[in-house]
Amino acid sequence: MLAMAPDAIGVKAFYAPLDLDGIARMHNADSQALVAQIDLPVAH
Repeated sequence: MLAMAPDAIGVKAFYAPLDLDGIARMHNADSQALVAQIDLPVAH
């Protein structure tokens, strides 16, 4: 698996310009999830 990691990164970098909208949506969802994880303990 470790040997495949650089290839996976390269594939993501290669396809990123073709799917910027999808990347942006995934990044936005990840950011919202991270914020939720940070805010929940504070809210409660």
